[in-house]
Amino acid sequence: MTLLHDLPADTSSPTLVHDVAAAAAAIAPLFPLTSFVAVNPLRGFEHLRFDDACREGRRWFGGRTHLPLATTREALRRGELTADHLRAAIIEHDPLAAASTISVGARSVSALDLIEYDLVHGPVGGIVAAERSPWVRAVEWYVGTWAAAFSAGHGRVAVPHRSLGFYRAWRRAAAGDPRLARLVGRDGRRRVAALPDDATAAVAAAAAELGIEPAGRTEAFRAALLTLPGWAGHARWADDWAPADDGTARLTSVDLLAVLLAVSAVATRHDLVTPPALATTGTDDDSVLTERVEAATTWCTHAAEATHDVRRAVRSVLGSIGGADREAIWLAAIERATRERLLAEVAPGGRTGDVAAGARADAQVVCCIDVRSEVLRRHLEAVGPYETFGFAGFFGVPVRWTPEGSSHSEARCPVLLTPAHDVAEVARTGGDRLDGARARRGAHGAFHSSKASLAGPFALAEAAGWVAGPVAAARALRRPRRVRERGIDRSTRPAIAAEVHVGSGLPLAERVRIAESIVRTIGFSSFAPLVVLCGHSSRTVNNPHAAALDCGACGGAPGGASARVAAAILDDPAVREALRARGIDIPDTTWFVPAEHDTASDTIELLDVDDVPASHLDRLARLDRDLTVAGERTATERATRLPGPASAIRARGRDWAQVRPEWGLAGNAAFLAAPRSASAGVDLEGRVFLHSYDANADADGSVLEAIMTAPLVVAQWINAQYYFSSVDPDVFGAGDKLQHNPVGGIGVLRGQAGDLAVGLPAQSVAVDGRLAHLPVRLLAMIEAPLERIEAIVARHAVLRDLVGGGWIAIAARATRDDEWSVRTPAGTWTSWISAGELAGGNVSPLPG
Repeated sequence: MTLLHDLPADTSSPTLVHDVAAAAAAIAPLFPLTSFVAVNPLRGFEHLRFDDACREGRRWFGGRTHLPLATTREALRRGELTADHLRAAIIEHDPLAAASTISVGARSVSALDLIEYDLVHGPVGGIVAAERSPWVRAVEWYVGTWAAAFSAGHGRVAVPHRSLGFYRAWRRAAAGDPRLARLVGRDGRRRVAALPDDATAAVAAAAAELGIEPAGRTEAFRAALLTLPGWAGHARWADDWAPADDGTARLTSVDLLAVLLAVSAVATRHDLVTPPALATTGTDDDSVLTERVEAATTWCTHAAEATHDVRRAVRSVLGSIGGADREAIWLAAIERATRERLLAEVAPGGRTGDVAAGARADAQVVCCIDVRSEVLRRHLEAVGPYETFGFAGFFGVPVRWTPEGSSHSEARCPVLLTPAHDVAEVARTGGDRLDGARARRGAHGAFHSSKASLAGPFALAEAAGWVAGPVAAARALRRPRRVRERGIDRSTRPAIAAEVHVGSGLPLAERVRIAESIVRTIGFSSFAPLVVLCGHSSRTVNNPHAAALDCGACGGAPGGASARVAAAILDDPAVREALRARGIDIPDTTWFVPAEHDTASDTIELLDVDDVPASHLDRLARLDRDLTVAGERTATERATRLPGPASAIRARGRDWAQVRPEWGLAGNAAFLAAPRSASAGVDLEGRVFLHSYDANADADGSVLEAIMTAPLVVAQWINAQYYFSSVDPDVFGAGDKLQHNPVGGIGVLRGQAGDLAVGLPAQSVAVDGRLAHLPVRLLAMIEAPLERIEAIVARHAVLRDLVGGGWIAIAARATRDDEWSVRTPAGTWTSWISAGELAGGNVSPLPG
């Protein structure tokens, strides 16, 4: 057998490097738990049309890409869609097939009826994918264990030679690893010492050893990486998204691939590098098609009419509708039903409540576009004379944030942006409160760092168990306390220990640019005396995926800090003076106040209130009381959707045994960019991202372009993550929370070793086998001239892919009084037609 180090290995070959990059590009990045960001698991295929991307997803990941037929049929029985929606979807899927007929005796039966019957009553298939060999599963466990040891804690775990990188650290230690001997034999373990020292060289050598031809390298490398899709996703994050300046040795795609290929090469096994067979839905087999044909033939004929010719005619109709087609039609039907309801709610000149203009509003409240904010805004507007807006929750301030007393900073902006400035929280006063906060932060960090390490929990149990044990028992037996009422009487509040100094991190010119962008993008026409910038967070305990409930626009972090920075900029007299020269006059009587909405308890905390002028305190106190009422009503509404007693809804986040503290963004279905007057007073059930936009104030379309290329794209990531975590919670989701073992701040394992889980936990999208999130693709509803929207799509490749490929649908109207038009895949626009209008009259007489 050839020794690997004797094989030619052109480590500088640009084609090899390109092939590794192309293989990894099909894998979506998996962000760490500490900054968990929603990502489409099929992001690597977003350049394809949705149906084609799903086919690639089934092939490479072996997972479902649509709901099972049994689930969609149940949705029909529950009335979530109607027969008209299904028939309209059939017609849109294949107009020619749906319009044809077959002869049955003296009658004609429409193909539309046959296809509908087959979809509702025909045999149900399931994903059919090749099982991985026991050896491949053993490699997954072995390499996954090494990846966890290398990555966990980012330096808190003592891995020999860790600073050299994953592949080199493994190569130096693996020759003495008895677990490797069980995989590759003792001779194979000795051959590890012959591996090239460079990871890229090792990839080239192993590929040659395995006989992988250059033309097939990309697919072979991709197959190997997808042995561990979770760790490969983490490596993708390290390659392209991780901070580059912290000096941490990270798991990279080429290192992970080098180890996987090396193990395969020394074992002379090709299982890892064999591209998987295309997974099917189980209804494309000829035998299953025969069952479908027989069922449909029996339904549409009398016994004497079930002739060979009729069966052949039925087969010609159903044979053109494969398993993937059936699922695509059901998805389109469910989406049509969902979109029809939403478009009807935001109808032309439709029913809307009063929107208090800034000049007569007690306060204006700017919330994140997060779907949970829709509920809060609706209830707040019903409580008092308030005007609300929707804006990305980082409030247009892309900075790195350093809390007071901490040496660690983190980006507080969408991952699409790279912050160029740092803003720190600085001490305002000393005293016990500040010292106590520092001590608690240090103790908390030390305790949880120990928990996150691989060996630490055992030592921690010995050292702290006598304290942690009774605490844990008390927590298990004690019902979480309810949220306390707050007031803003400053005489009873302790002094604020820290404040935001934006001048030290942001030059005046940059602060002015940010302030102008905030005001113009939000679309203020006037300013109330109080303007609240309300970020959001979700305070939960014992929840590894807690960051998934925080603000995605803040990079998976709480939004309060971003609100504080933005408010400090807008309250700066120097900034306001410069804005006046640009035509933006913020009155001296207007004060910006930061706030944070805890979506797990629906409490809203006003921040930095000690800075508010005395002249505004009465108004601020009324707002605080009304925010409390709005929060209570929001929590009451949420309680109807979550299992468990409604009385405990606001304490779920502090219950350490609660696997479902809130629903997060479950239910998201649409993105609305329009003035609030388009949707005020309408109950959108927490299903819509609401972004304020006034086309009349955006003559050059630059504001809409910014909205469509950033917040809309992030909303699609969220939508896709919830979609795929729902249709296959075990492959594209993280599975059952009860199996999770956190790996530092990196991710979770399902069990004690193996691959990282991707996506959202099953408890985030379902309860008791019933989906809480109905998986549909995102609908963008935009109130702007159609030609403006079309021009923006044409200018940006990401929008051409997402919109042209069917990942996002667009419905638009130039003004509130216009009917909705929808964009076709070909880039043309047509009036929205209801399912009843499209399917009406397409009924043929059938046997009873």
